[in-house]
Amino acid sequence: MKPLHQQYVVVMRHDDRIDNFESLWVSTAARPWDPPLIQEGQVRAFCTCRKIRTQVGFPIHCTFLN
Repeated sequence: MKPLHQQYVVVMRHDDRIDNFESLWVSTAARPWDPPLIQEGQVRAFCTCRKIRTQVGFPIHCTFLN
């Protein structure tokens, strides 16, 4: 019997957050629980997503960022 519906989930994790590189950032941050990526992390995330998009073999319909 052929499946009625297939769903794929791709998970990507990173550690290029500013609080891992600048220890004093958290003491002056407006949202210390939500550190942004450093510039290199943004570039790496963009390149990884572009690579995922071209290699997964199925369309990506939804993304979730946290």
